[in-house]
Amino acid sequence: MKLVNSNIICISTNEFFVNEDSLVNSLFAFGLQIFHLRQPNASKAEIRTLLSEIKPKYRSRIALHSHHELAEEFGINRLHFTEENRPNFKREEGVIYSTSFHDMETAKKEGEA
Repeated sequence: MKLVNSNIICISTNEFFVNEDSLVNSLFAFGLQIFHLRQPNASKAEIRTLLSEIKPKYRSRIALHSHHELAEEFGINRLHFTEENRPNFKREEGVIYSTSFHDMETAKKEGEA
């Protein structure tokens, strides 16, 4: 099965699960464009382990929500900043950034800044 002209983005669960790496690799193979790796309580070692099991050809399509320091090691150029860590965000050339808003007022204020 091959998806054509799709814009599919997937956000991970909050907890790791058995064979998550296989599922992520399969989703990419079937057309997933972006996978947001969102594991708010995961250690750097746990994130590194999962990333090492995802095929290198897919890693540039992963958006890291935490442990951004692993991006260079795994060839990842997408960094997601939550509301809590958005003030720490510093722009770098060649990096794609995303963030999340949980209410319109905050989004409007950020858009005006």
